[in-house]
Amino acid sequence: MWREVAYGEPLPGYAAPTGEARLRTAVASYLGRSRRVWCGADDLVITTGAARALDLLVQALLIPGDAAAIEEPGHPTARRILQLRGARLVPVPIDEDGFRVECLPVGGGAPPLVYGTPSHQYPIGVRLSIGRRLALLEWAAANDALVVDDDYDGEFRFGAPPLPALAGLDRAGRVAYVGTFPKVLVPGLRAGYLLAPEPLRERVLGIKRLTDHHTPWAEQQALAGFCERGDLERHIRRARRYYASNRAMPAVTLVDCFGGTPARRGLLLGYGGLGAQDVRNGAGVVAEVVREETSAFVGATVSPG
Repeated sequence: MWREVAYGEPLPGYAAPTGEARLRTAVASYLGRSRRVWCGADDLVITTGAARALDLLVQALLIPGDAAAIEEPGHPTARRILQLRGARLVPVPIDEDGFRVECLPVGGGAPPLVYGTPSHQYPIGVRLSIGRRLALLEWAAANDALVVDDDYDGEFRFGAPPLPALAGLDRAGRVAYVGTFPKVLVPGLRAGYLLAPEPLRERVLGIKRLTDHHTPWAEQQALAGFCERGDLERHIRRARRYYASNRAMPAVTLVDCFGGTPARRGLLLGYGGLGAQDVRNGAGVVAEVVREETSAFVGATVSPG
């Protein structure tokens, strides 16, 4: 796709701040098939990634001192963006069903923006249950708030069927949906997309027009072709199998070493940027350290005195 773009004529002027219509059309079609988020090309804005999309939303919606709810623990980049723009953070705890909606303030104290990662909570990994999703949408409608659904890696799910995206359930225009290509392709590819309700989208475009105007044209063209030919979905299927294998490897290593699964989870290991051999080696190191520490602890507790 890069080669095809390189052989074409470069863009003679500035592109539209919304992004290339060809790419927006391809993304809208993909979201409908993969995430049951039904939208048109005109509903989308192409950005340089998820962080940029969130920054545009915050600038368009909040003024310094406004409250913004965020998961606790939550995504550090999102936290820093909100703080940079002067937002007053309202931490909301996470449990096995995800974001605890009942902890959100209501009425005059309700934050106008809620940021979350419902498809795969960062960093815990749980999913927001369907009941909580509906409750969050009801809360947003009752309190005139916007929910930012950061679907940063919703394509990579293991052991459970997908749940409807918040944007797909939204009927009141209370959700802004953020997606990104670097997480599924390569980090150096700076392109993402934002689905935002009117008139918020117009305010976002006004800010984008003044700051970065448009996402790099060549990357948009290459991505459009990649999506149109079905290569994106084929790549995601292959990557899902690859990551599922790497994900299972540490668990298998620990079970082989200790003869059973742990009674509770206590350690989060990132493996997305590692090859299979690196994952295997790392799991072995962790197992050896745990074995040594466990032996030392048992020896200390049973020794005389």
